[in-house]
Amino acid sequence: MYRKGDDVYYTPDELGYQDRGMVKWQGFILSDHNELMEEYATENRYVPPKPYQSLEKRAELVAGAFTTKRKVAIQLDYIENGSYSKEQQGSVRHVEGGRIWFETADGMRLIDMEQIRHVSFLDSTKWYFSDD
Repeated sequence: MYRKGDDVYYTPDELGYQDRGMVKWQGFILSDHNELMEEYATENRYVPPKPYQSLEKRAELVAGAFTTKRKVAIQLDYIENGSYSKEQQGSVRHVEGGRIWFETADGMRLIDMEQIRHVSFLDSTKWYFSDD
């Protein structure tokens, strides 16, 4: 209700509100809420640290990924919400001066080699190969 004057209030009907006939709209909100909570739980779960690699080893793997155009997984060396960041998967597009241009599904990123903790090649097995 909204105040009209001294001790007089408007009702929603008087204000022109028209009910659209949505009876069970709270169920929609609850399902959206559950979806968001599940997404939050998967995003914020503990990520164990990968073994720390030397700068030479990381540079060798990044150079190999660049020349062979293989996809790699990179774990950065910083802690976010109490655990290490998730691995980022993508392709090395350019290497220059200790920095790499790394393309992921979210777009292009510029990463310093010093920020990287671990680099590993992704499995390139084709889905259409069979063991038969």
